[in-house]
Amino acid sequence: PPLILDDPDTIVARGVGVCAGIKERSGEIRDIVMTDVCPFTLGTSVVNDDKDQNPHMSVMIERNSVLPVSRSDRFYTTRDNQEQIRVATKYPAIAKDYFYNQKHQTVEIIKLNGSIELAPLVGLSEVIVDIVETGSTLRENGLEVLEEIMPLSARMVVNQVSMKMEHRRISALIQELKDLL
Repeated sequence: PPLILDDPDTIVARGVGVCAGIKERSGEIRDIVMTDVCPFTLGTSVVNDDKDQNPHMSVMIERNSVLPVSRSDRFYTTRDNQEQIRVATKYPAIAKDYFYNQKHQTVEIIKLNGSIELAPLVGLSEVIVDIVETGSTLRENGLEVLEEIMPLSARMVVNQVSMKMEHRRISALIQELKDLL
């Protein structure tokens, strides 16, 4: 399993150490070869026709592919004169920023509340932008993660007064959380 550290300085220092060892061909890491690897399977959600209620993923780059890699495929719109894809989301500002400013792609953003993963199934959108923790809800609805827009992390925020008044209880909770991680 990968080593997960929170301190970026430590991560950089370890990476520099490994790179230096590889360059010098140190005995302990003589056989290590560094490559960039795509950590996710990347693809696009496709349907067979406009009436198809079962979108599936067309894989473009397999998970753990050594980079750089490229593949091309030809896709067609599902409706005549369709100029853009429809994106359903609870987070329209994030979706708009991602598609317009990072992907440079014009899309129709559809703000929805509730079960976003149902939007492609009922024909409201071609893709969704949502928070995914385990992916089980996506899989249950025949969907897959196509791209990670941004990493998420949970934070515990404690009011200073509460920390002073409930120090023992909050400290115990923090320790329990650390023990779980």
